[in-house]
Amino acid sequence: MHLPMKTAALYFTLVASVAFAQRAPTDTELARIGQALSAAGFTTWGTTVLDEDAWEVEEARKGAQSCDVSIDARTYAVLEEDCE
Repeated sequence: MHLPMKTAALYFTLVASVAFAQRAPTDTELARIGQALSAAGFTTWGTTVLDEDAWEVEEARKGAQSCDVSIDARTYAVLEEDCE
């Protein structure tokens, strides 16, 4: 079966976008993310999504600071804190 070039390009674009779609954590993942954030001194946090190989956490609070935090999806180590 031969697909026209435009149809094939659209198909592969859709497949790629589904493969890299962000998703929310499961309950188990969320518990581990919470442990990592608490260990790093954060007390509250907002939305968490998986973006490729890291959990991206918005509005994590450490004292008066609000931070966006990246957490390794395999090890749950804090990779980066971007604080205001």
